[in-house]
Amino acid sequence: MMATAGRAILFSGATVAVGLCTLFYFTATHMPSMGMGAFLAVLGALIYSLTLLPALLSLVGHGIDRLPVPLPWGQDEGRFWEKFSTRVMKNPVGWLIPSMGFLLLLGVPFLHVELTAGGLDTLPPDLESRQAYEILEEEFPAFTASVVPLVIVFDEGQDPFSKALSTEVALVCEGVETVEGVISVSHPLCNPSLFDTEIEEWPEDLRIEWLTTVSNSLAMINVPIEYPSGSDEAEQLIKDVREFTSSSQEEVLVGSWTSYEVDMKEHLKERIPVALAFVLLVTMVLVWFQVHSVLVPIKAVFMNILSISASFGLIVVVFQDGLLAGPLNFTPQPLDLMVPPLVFGIAFGLSMDYEVLMLSRIHESWLETEDNTRAVSEGLQASGRLITGAAAIMIAVFSGFIFADVMIIKSIGFALAVAVFVDPTIVRAVVVPSAMRLMGRANWWSPDFSGSRKNKDESVAKQ
Repeated sequence: MMATAGRAILFSGATVAVGLCTLFYFTATHMPSMGMGAFLAVLGALIYSLTLLPALLSLVGHGIDRLPVPLPWGQDEGRFWEKFSTRVMKNPVGWLIPSMGFLLLLGVPFLHVELTAGGLDTLPPDLESRQAYEILEEEFPAFTASVVPLVIVFDEGQDPFSKALSTEVALVCEGVETVEGVISVSHPLCNPSLFDTEIEEWPEDLRIEWLTTVSNSLAMINVPIEYPSGSDEAEQLIKDVREFTSSSQEEVLVGSWTSYEVDMKEHLKERIPVALAFVLLVTMVLVWFQVHSVLVPIKAVFMNILSISASFGLIVVVFQDGLLAGPLNFTPQPLDLMVPPLVFGIAFGLSMDYEVLMLSRIHESWLETEDNTRAVSEGLQASGRLITGAAAIMIAVFSGFIFADVMIIKSIGFALAVAVFVDPTIVRAVVVPSAMRLMGRANWWSPDFSGSRKNKDESVAKQ
């Protein structure tokens, strides 16, 4: 039993872990720590399933069935999967094309996704803290205006109270002030004529500003802007300011929440292709080691991306376009930057988990019968109940997140619940069996197949 079930568990756990490893690539975020926690949890469950659990089951023996819980749908469910698999096998094209078209249609809204680093809108409209801040914005706009801090880093040993330094900084101030959306740039360092006198002779407001924004190593110039934080206009302003300050002789750092958002988008843009390449390549290698096939790993990865894209499309419709804004109590807004990578890492691992469980049963049947249609049908029958039960548990867990107050948790829970629902009901039950039925014996072609390899697989299957 461990030769077959143990092998399936090993590859299943490995694929989940690989999906979570994608989070390690986003080093400028908190995702690596979340990925490590999830990775260790999967590793612990894998070790338990391969060591302690078999030992406990061997001790309990047949006593494990002494207190059975009869379920009214137990036998009917087995017959359901038998009838359903037979129907799919008879007309694979008729099932494959509509189901794939439906999944692609669900994923289309993700093409107009908008991403943000979050803000006040991520809180429910009726939350007291949000309402208080909105009142503050309305009554005291000067205290909540968008401000972009410019941090000027001095060279080691450089005297901040220097007319030469002020002359250089003044050029930066004049240039930044020309950027569209900047209201004004005001600071003692932007006025070289002040340094012809002692600081004690300055107006009191300038002295206070100097003492509160300048140290021996740096100075901070707060630049008020017209645009709200996180808006497209504010992001473009940050890019324009950085483009100008990059040519300054002084080291000028551009801060603000919008700057963080620009940096995060750039970080994700750089890392996502690498993370995708890693998870797709490693997953295909793992599946190849499991079933020794060229086409099946490619098909498995493609089907997983299809199911995840469907969940991505739905979270855009629900949370960005606001389809369920009323029932779920939130303000429609762009998705949080962290949602797509987090959802992909977790959902891809879970989807591959179900895929590996199903493929292991199909592969065992193929080794015994060498009949592709029968193997796919028996694999669906054998794994359908297990995958459905596992998915139901995860849907129940993720659905609880939907009722959280914080938007990012709400959207992640919804996306994962949708992904786990779509995967066993459409992908595993319809798309995968019908695609494998159409590919026929080509499913199991591999240039590395040899007699010794086949004999080894057959011996494992017989165990």
